[in-house]
Amino acid sequence: MIPTSKFVQIPDPILFQKHPNIPEEILSHRVELFELMQKMDKMAREDGYCAGLAAPQVGSPQRLFLLSPSRETQFFLNPTYTQVEVKISTDASTGALKHTVQRSNQLEGCKSVDHGHRRVPVLRWTHIIAEAIQVTRWHSLKKMRFEPYKKHLINFEARVWQHETDHLDGIVLGGADLRTSAD
Repeated sequence: MIPTSKFVQIPDPILFQKHPNIPEEILSHRVELFELMQKMDKMAREDGYCAGLAAPQVGSPQRLFLLSPSRETQFFLNPTYTQVEVKISTDASTGALKHTVQRSNQLEGCKSVDHGHRRVPVLRWTHIIAEAIQVTRWHSLKKMRFEPYKKHLINFEARVWQHETDHLDGIVLGGADLRTSAD
């Protein structure tokens, strides 16, 4: 098993930089992207459990992350998200409809913070619309494809998407003050 210290750790500056979108013309240079995805997948699998992993966590300034919360690893380029108004209720006294954006404050850890041992509370949207370019057939350089991705994610999947997108925006654990490790 690869120790989690193989992951880039705070206070490395790459973790606090916003990484620009990968231009579409770069997608034609598949070899570098393919090699990065293979490295990320191997590190995530050998670590034992990794719901998500962003390229900056392995030292690459690419706007790319992988998700593998409960199934086959998936890779996403240039991810974004928007929150979704999901709770519609009726006010008992007036009968008016109310729309509530739901957020959840839960403990999160990160492989780049104290090797994944520290947990901090992070407020996240519970429902999001996730958009990206999904890399399909990524196991094969010749068969690799880039397809538009748009999906309504909820709860854990929404939390992981937001966490990994934060990494690409230079935010670690929801913006907690983490530039130095705990003693």
